[in-house]
Amino acid sequence: MGYFHHIGLENFRLFSKRTTFSLAPITLITGINNSGKSSLIKSFQLFNSSSQETSGVNVLSFANGKHNLGHFGKAINKKSETKQMTFEFDFELPLIDENGCLSLTYEPPFEDSENAILVAYRIFLASGETILQGKFKEFDEDRNNHYFNFEKLFKLFSEKFDKPFIDNTLELLEELKDWNSDLSLVHSQGWANININNAEIFKLFKNKYIRNYILEDHPLFFDPTLYDGEPFFVKDFDLVDWESKKQIEDSISELFKNGISAVFTQGESKSLFSTAVWAKFYWTVTIENKFPIIKERGWSAVADYILNNYIPYLHESLASFHGRFDSIQSLSSLRANTSRLYANTSDIVDINTLIFELSQMNLSEDDKIISFIKKQLLFFDLGEEIEIIRHQGVASEINIVKKGERTNLADLGYGYSQFLPLIIKVALIAYNKRYFFNGAKDTFNYPPSILLLEEPESNLHPSYQSKLADFIVAAATEFNIQFLVESHSEYMIRKFQFLIATKKLMTEDVNIYYFHQPNSPEFDQAPYRKIEILSDGRLSKEFGNGFFDETPRLLSDLFNSNFNS
Repeated sequence: MGYFHHIGLENFRLFSKRTTFSLAPITLITGINNSGKSSLIKSFQLFNSSSQETSGVNVLSFANGKHNLGHFGKAINKKSETKQMTFEFDFELPLIDENGCLSLTYEPPFEDSENAILVAYRIFLASGETILQGKFKEFDEDRNNHYFNFEKLFKLFSEKFDKPFIDNTLELLEELKDWNSDLSLVHSQGWANININNAEIFKLFKNKYIRNYILEDHPLFFDPTLYDGEPFFVKDFDLVDWESKKQIEDSISELFKNGISAVFTQGESKSLFSTAVWAKFYWTVTIENKFPIIKERGWSAVADYILNNYIPYLHESLASFHGRFDSIQSLSSLRANTSRLYANTSDIVDINTLIFELSQMNLSEDDKIISFIKKQLLFFDLGEEIEIIRHQGVASEINIVKKGERTNLADLGYGYSQFLPLIIKVALIAYNKRYFFNGAKDTFNYPPSILLLEEPESNLHPSYQSKLADFIVAAATEFNIQFLVESHSEYMIRKFQFLIATKKLMTEDVNIYYFHQPNSPEFDQAPYRKIEILSDGRLSKEFGNGFFDETPRLLSDLFNSNFNS
C-alpha cells in the first residue's frame, strides 16, 4: 500500500457536506480552535482502530481508539438530516491512468450505537464516473444490489490495448521496410509482396510486444497473444477500420450505458460474481453475435479480461482494503509527563509505551535507526544517546547522555520530554515495518506509513519549532513516512517555506490547509482554504486573520500606544 493521497468526509463532525482533501507527503493543517482540524486526524484514527478490532470495513467501531469519539451519534454532523456518514479514500485502479477513489457509507442500527454498518460502497474515477458499487443493508429486509460500469471499463481498456498495438505495429512496419533490418520482408520478398504477408507481420508483432509490468502469475496479467487487432487493421497497415470499431462502440454504449447491475437476495456472498457471469452472457448474446468479427479475436479478449480478471481483482482489493489502515500511527499533543520512572503503559500519555517498546528493540550501534536517533538528539542539542534502565520489568528510567554525563529526563526541561517521544515514535515505526530487501544483510526496505501528529510544537522553543520541519523531512526521507500535522506554529511553516525556496523540498511535497471559523461566511463557502508553498517560498494564498498577521498587528498597536502616550 502506498501513501494516502485523498480523503473525503461527509456528515462527519463539522463537515455536513462532502469535503475532500488531497494529501501530500507532508500535509499541515492549521486554523483557529474548534474549526474541524482534528476531524481529519480522528477519521484516520477511527479507521485504524476499527479495522484492527473488526478485521475489515464492514463494521465501523467507535468504541475504542485514540479518536475518543464515543459512539456514532457523537460523531455525526449535528445538523444532518440523515443517519448516514460517508468516508472517501484514494483507491488503486491498476492499469487505468486516471486516479481512483473508494467511498464507504455507514449507518447505525440504532441512534447511540457504538458501531455502524457499511450500507454502500463505491469505487469511482476522479472524474466522478462509477466503476463498481454495492448497496446493501444487512439489518433490514432490503435486498443487495451490485453494479459495475462495463461500458466505461471497456472503453478504457480497448483504448489502452489499441494504442500500443497501433504504435508498435507502425514501428514494426518501418523496420519491415528497412532493407538493413533483420525483420525486413522487403529484402527477402520484395516490396510488391509486402501486403500479402499480414499473418507474418502480426506474428512478428506479438513476439515483439512488451507485456508491461504484470507478470504471468499475477491475477491482472493480460496475454497480448489473445488480443489480435488484425480484424481492425486494413491492408495498408497504417489505417484502422474505424467504421467497424465505431459500430461496435455505439452498440456497447447503447446496451451498457447504465452499466450492468443485478439484484440478489440478502446475504448471497457471490452476488458480485453472479453479476459478472450474467454480464458475460449478455456480452456474448448481444455483442459478439451481432458482430461476428470480434467473436474470437480482438475485443473479445478485452471483454473477457474485464469480466474474468479485472472486476474480481477490484472486489478482492476491496475485501482487503482494511489492511491499508494498519500503516496509520499517531501521537497526541499530550505525549509525556515529567517522571523519574515510567510504568510500561499509560492511558493518558504516549511516552510510557514508547519507552518500553524502545527498550525491546534489538539494534546494533551502526544501525540506520540508531544513527537517526543520535543525529536528531545532536541536531536539537539534547545529547548523544538515550539510555533506558528497566526496573523489575514494570517500569523504566530514561536518561539522556550528553558529553558522557547522564541526566534523568525529569531533571531536564518539560520541552525535552515533549519532543523525545517524536524521535522514539519515528524510530519504532521504522523498526516495526522494515524488512530485508533482496535478502541483503543490513539493507532494508521501508514500506509507506503515515504518522498523525497533533501540535508537535507544544512547549518547544521557537528555534526548536523551526527545526521540527527539518526533523519531519528527515523522517519522511529516510523511512518513507507520510506526515499529517495539526499545528499552530508559524515558525515551522516558515521553515517549510525556506526549505522549498532553497530547493531542499519541491512545492508538491507540502500541502497546507487553513480552516475557517465555523458558521462564518468563509466556512459556509468552503470549510478551508488550501495554501501551496510556491517554488520561491511564497504562499499561494494568505492565512486567515490572527495567524501570520498577529505579530505585525501587535507591533503596530505597541507603536501607536507609545506614540500616543
